[in-house]
Amino acid sequence: MKLLDAAALFEQDPDIDRLREAFDLVSADPARGRAMLEELASKGSVQSMVYLARAYGKAGDAKQAERWYQEAYARNSSAGLYGLGRMCVSNKNYEEATRIFLDGTLRNDGVSMLWLARLYLREPITQERSARIRELLEESTKQGQIRAMNKLAFLLMQGRYGARGIPRGVILYFRSIIDAFRVASRNTTDRRLW
Repeated sequence: MKLLDAAALFEQDPDIDRLREAFDLVSADPARGRAMLEELASKGSVQSMVYLARAYGKAGDAKQAERWYQEAYARNSSAGLYGLGRMCVSNKNYEEATRIFLDGTLRNDGVSMLWLARLYLREPITQERSARIRELLEESTKQGQIRAMNKLAFLLMQGRYGARGIPRGVILYFRSIIDAFRVASRNTTDRRLW
């Protein structure tokens, strides 16, 4: 099943007005905001689960953050998958992170492709593995992932894929900087920057 982004989750949210109210309340009164988000989550609001995970993460409660990312991921949230996968990377649970990002890759998620490639780069590089990394980064770049473009640029500039790839790497590198500036100047949380 396809992963759902924030726009799709808002569209299907059972009570968008209360979700916005709870989101705003988390900044002013974290405990009350989280309680309101938990109530919404119990009624099926997947976006509230993502907000809960982030709120608990900021509060330093990794166990609750992981729980809510897992709940959102189980309901096909791309942010839930990404948050859970990143927590696994942070905790050096690379096997679980690989499983999560492979699942996202199989669902054609560009962010997952980038992170799966990054995890593969941690392992001994065989010719087959190197080709798979490039394939993942190329597809992620096609989907608009700026960090994937930047990572691919560096690998090409290093000659990882032969001397003929170096000029393309230089071009991609400068393009990634320009694209990152353009996107970040409008929205620093844009998914293309994950």
